[in-house]
Amino acid sequence: MAIDAPRPHTLVLEMMRTENAGDPYAFRFAEQSYVVRHEDGSTESAVFPWGPEVLDDLDVVQRQRSDPVARQRLGSRLHAFLSSAAWQAHEARIAEAVRGGRPVHITVRSSAAEMYALPWELVPLRSTGQHLGELPGCLIRYEWQPTETAPPDPDPPPEGGRILFAWSASGGAVPAAQHLNALRRACLEGHYPFDEVRDVVPAASLLRLREALAAPGPPVAVLHLLCHGGAVPSDTAAYGLILDPSAPGEAPDVIDASALRQALAPFTRSLRLVVLCACHGGNPGAPGNHLGSLAQALHRIGIPAVVAASGTSRARPARGSTSSPRSAWISSGVAARSRSTRPACGSTGWPTTRPSGCSFPRWSPRRSRR
Repeated sequence: MAIDAPRPHTLVLEMMRTENAGDPYAFRFAEQSYVVRHEDGSTESAVFPWGPEVLDDLDVVQRQRSDPVARQRLGSRLHAFLSSAAWQAHEARIAEAVRGGRPVHITVRSSAAEMYALPWELVPLRSTGQHLGELPGCLIRYEWQPTETAPPDPDPPPEGGRILFAWSASGGAVPAAQHLNALRRACLEGHYPFDEVRDVVPAASLLRLREALAAPGPPVAVLHLLCHGGAVPSDTAAYGLILDPSAPGEAPDVIDASALRQALAPFTRSLRLVVLCACHGGNPGAPGNHLGSLAQALHRIGIPAVVAASGTSRARPARGSTSSPRSAWISSGVAARSRSTRPACGSTGWPTTRPSGCSFPRWSPRRSRR
């Protein structure tokens, strides 16, 4: 007899900048006031102390060997920002859910671009000092406002759909064999078709990726992209994917969020999940920058779920999870897929580094249950 999974405790943190609320990018490098809206409709004001110290800490916690004091300090600043009677009640319910073995799903929703540069995973619980990101079963999702999910075609979508695995070592060696083995085992265990000739794109360039997505046959439902991330050539800090060049003999391409969005936009009616196994795939770079993160760009064009790393990542399957996360992506809902992926996205695990799993799922009453 099947045992129902415990019902998750859910919480939405919705924040809006007080000044120039209609402009997502009207960020000022100074103390800013925000309106925090609660699920019961009540609101309260909060101030975040943007300044050199915060930017220094943001830079430090994204390094592979980050400063534990900076992590705790940044987490404390975020806790102080949220510190109110309402948040204290939320904390108590989160702690109660964890004690009861229930998962916790927290959605960060904002129309202010700079709020996505903050590591909400580092918010500590007052009672234990644990970061939200180190709590078992805690999933933090990010939802840009306003966005809409691209309607599937056909609707409802058929069960399954292809998994496309694309990888590039242009930015350095990547564990492509381990990822391929994980996908192969998961598909075998889940009795799921996976054609390694058709569904694997080695030495991926943006052009080869587009061609593989547009190839005849069943549409691609899941894109699993493995490569390195790197800084985009710009005066503003932003990150992209390092892929093979589209033309032979050229330097590797750094694919920024805009270029990736344009490449995948024609396939939003079939893509249900994109996994970016690359450093900084979910990192928006400088607070308030107009380009945003790679994951956020895909989320905003309507792809229902995007999973990426906010910081550095070894991009190799975590021990004991070489097949189970992939099986979860195939056989479970998007929430289960995202949650099971988070330990594998971390650079050296909780809480040694900044929790780096970054999920952009979107939920709506019309989503498919298949």
